[in-house]
Amino acid sequence: MKTIIPPLIISAISLATSLGSLGADNDELKPDFQNETGWVWQMSPSSAGWTQRAADGGMVMRLDELKGDRLLLTFAYPVASGYNVIKFRPVAVSKSGQRFVFRRDGTTGTKEVFQEGHVLDLRGIPRDQITFLGIEKLTKDNLQNVIAPNAFQKLKEAGAAALPYPVVGKPYEFELASIDGRRIASKDLRGKVVLLDFWARWCGVCMAKMPKLKETFARLHGRGFEVIGINHDYSLEVAKATIAKQELPWPNVLAPVEKSQRELWEQATGAFSIPRLLLLDREGILRANTSPSDLEAELEKLIGK
Repeated sequence: MKTIIPPLIISAISLATSLGSLGADNDELKPDFQNETGWVWQMSPSSAGWTQRAADGGMVMRLDELKGDRLLLTFAYPVASGYNVIKFRPVAVSKSGQRFVFRRDGTTGTKEVFQEGHVLDLRGIPRDQITFLGIEKLTKDNLQNVIAPNAFQKLKEAGAAALPYPVVGKPYEFELASIDGRRIASKDLRGKVVLLDFWARWCGVCMAKMPKLKETFARLHGRGFEVIGINHDYSLEVAKATIAKQELPWPNVLAPVEKSQRELWEQATGAFSIPRLLLLDREGILRANTSPSDLEAELEKLIGK
């Protein structure tokens, strides 16, 4: 169950926060705040001054103590300011420099403003250790050029399913194994228009598009249209049952289900959310990273070539 995110006044110039035991900043006592590779600070860790700094870049926030020994950090920002940001990540830091990462617990927003709620479970974390709070961000450039290649290599070394980060206009090379054991290689699909459909049973939008996609496949398959399903369910049994129930006529690959490997998969592919539809032309060039509503139009550009 998602935590209810309290409303924020987006136009606020300052925002009162309750940081419990956090004290005044003292540069001599601050640890060296290190980011994980590829991440940078949107707001570097501070134990004071958040009320003033919360307005920087249009971002406002509040911190609430929840029942069950949890902290809820809620922040909102103009959509335009997050244009080049893949995700924000609040981090609590102890005096010794130990990091405690909040877990995103809910989102909402409008066309102008986006709002996120992040929770830190304090069970097993002494409350008095949390001295500093900051917010990291992962930019699109750092995901593509730093994090994704590293995650892709780790998956390959572990022998897990791996797809590279998709860049429109560039060749998209891959070699995977389908759930039923078939080898699927991009080089064997030359001359075909190929759709990689990232989906899962728990994704309502993914499932809603399936009838239309099956119709499109039946209509265009004879003209060189192929679909490769990239299933994101968390067990092989669920994936197989859903494929059978949906009577999907194309091969499907199961994304890694083990937690750490699924995190690497998300980083390598940039697929932090689904549905995602990657459309390759007959030369194996990625031509579109599109949505279900735009798929037909994108296909029309390629299928006649």
